[in-house]
Amino acid sequence: MSTKMATLYDARLTDAAPGTTWLRGQSYPVLRGTLLPEYFRTAEAPEYQRLLMLGGKHDDLRAALDPETGMGIPDDLLLCARTSEYEMLGNGELVIPRTVLYTLDGHQRLGAGKARLEDGQGSLPLGVKIILGTSLPLEVELFYQVNRLHTEVLTHVHLRNAGANSTLRALRVMSEKTPGFPEVQWDQWRNRSALDHISAHMLYEVAVLLHGRALGLKMEGIIAALDELTPEVGTATLAKNVQTFFKVMDQITEGNNLEQFRRRAGMLRGLAMYFGRHQNFWRANKLVVPKTEINSIRSVKWSLFGDALGKSASASGLRDTLANQINRQRTSNKLMPRVWQEAQDA
Repeated sequence: MSTKMATLYDARLTDAAPGTTWLRGQSYPVLRGTLLPEYFRTAEAPEYQRLLMLGGKHDDLRAALDPETGMGIPDDLLLCARTSEYEMLGNGELVIPRTVLYTLDGHQRLGAGKARLEDGQGSLPLGVKIILGTSLPLEVELFYQVNRLHTEVLTHVHLRNAGANSTLRALRVMSEKTPGFPEVQWDQWRNRSALDHISAHMLYEVAVLLHGRALGLKMEGIIAALDELTPEVGTATLAKNVQTFFKVMDQITEGNNLEQFRRRAGMLRGLAMYFGRHQNFWRANKLVVPKTEINSIRSVKWSLFGDALGKSASASGLRDTLANQINRQRTSNKLMPRVWQEAQDA
């Protein structure tokens, strides 16, 4: 593997401390500290590193590094330097003279910081751990090991731990103690043979969609939406509405060919939006779905939905198609929009 000639700069760390780490049966010197934005240029992506990924995750990383509003990124970058020389400057500062820091782990985070600087936006600093005295073959092996052994923590675990909101807690307790409630995945792994599982993310997403919030919220958006909804709807009422939704879902799909879809993301999101966007199913803030409405939904031509039932991206289409079919069945009592939720519609 060839390596292009890189520009050498002095790499300066603040809040720095030397130490050691154990690799390949021997001790290697390491430096831990903070890399200020003006020294981001000293770090580069080597040829064995993956491509910089743009898109939603990149945008989230950029937002986290905003000096005014960002919360920062707690994970340290793992970097390598093919030198063992450094100089302590005092006051917790040190410098590695004329070097290149090769990014072993944290390429996407560093790329987001560099992108902010290129756009003249400024960036928060990044914590780093630098392994000294490496070679290209060692770095390639370490890159493989870091990525092979790394396990991303799933959103379900983060939501399990985000228990500050009373509705988050109430829905979790309900999912664990209420007979007939779907079994919810709160941990990293689940028994994939269990057909009745839903993810914690899906449980809370159903809760916010049912109460008029937008489709496609990420974890932070779901938590923020529940923070807004809890005082507005009430903890007990909101949790009870979610329980009612799953009971209705079971009645709609029981004993027909929809049963295989009753825990699919597209079906759950689409029906949550269908009930949440129409006033016919609400008495004040309480979800009420009469048996006649359940029978109407069961009677529509579900065969017309085709593959949409199994696709998570089809929730809005499922909601609209179902509403159109229901309205065609009726000369009166047609579906009425739920006014207070229209501004939140996706």
